[in-house]
Amino acid sequence: MNRLFSHIEKLRVSTVRFPSSLKFRILAFTGSVLVFLLLVISQVLLFQWREAIIAKEYDAVTAVSKTFSVTVIDALIREAQSPNLREGVLQTYVNDFINSMGNIKYVVVTDDVDQPLATAPPQAASAVPVKRGQRTPSVRIFDDKTFSWVTEVHLPLRIAQKSWGAATIGFDATPIREEIGRLFVLLFFITMAVTSLTLLVLYFLASRLTSSLNTLVRKWIASHLNQATHPLREALVMK
Repeated sequence: MNRLFSHIEKLRVSTVRFPSSLKFRILAFTGSVLVFLLLVISQVLLFQWREAIIAKEYDAVTAVSKTFSVTVIDALIREAQSPNLREGVLQTYVNDFINSMGNIKYVVVTDDVDQPLATAPPQAASAVPVKRGQRTPSVRIFDDKTFSWVTEVHLPLRIAQKSWGAATIGFDATPIREEIGRLFVLLFFITMAVTSLTLLVLYFLASRLTSSLNTLVRKWIASHLNQATHPLREALVMK
């Protein structure tokens, strides 16, 4: 008799623990996989959007720099062809260019032997290293000690077969860094929102699944309990 009641009690305890344990396992496994996948997807999207933003920035600053280089070459040609032309024409062009754009931190123009021809602002002469011998265009974003974050464009000044030197232009990179930062925050909140919503839906689905299983298990236990207690009832009636 005691053995029978002990068996019945174990079945009842297992019936209570089974659904909650299964629900936890479903949520833990599926939730972990889901969070991992969402994090990977968000990182891939962030990297791709970051590259797209940087590529767009590179195209924009390169186009502006090429337009400015045409003006610089024109000024150099005028100075070379007109010895009586007043000095400082190139420097005036550089100063006007910086003042008109508003997002340029420095401009350094060098001749064909890497000697500075025009520099603005004055501290750029010592803060911006001369790229000696570099005759290929380049664009980069870096953190400068003097000018903070800069998108730097280096363009050779060449027309036909003649080289007039090179121009190095530093654009303010703070807006692009802020845009990438806002993108990161936006993706983070979207990822958290999608993860929370999906886990909530998963919780309700797991609850319905475990509820159905719980009902099935209870019916199975009830049928077995009836079979187990039937002989006991017959014995009591016979007594």
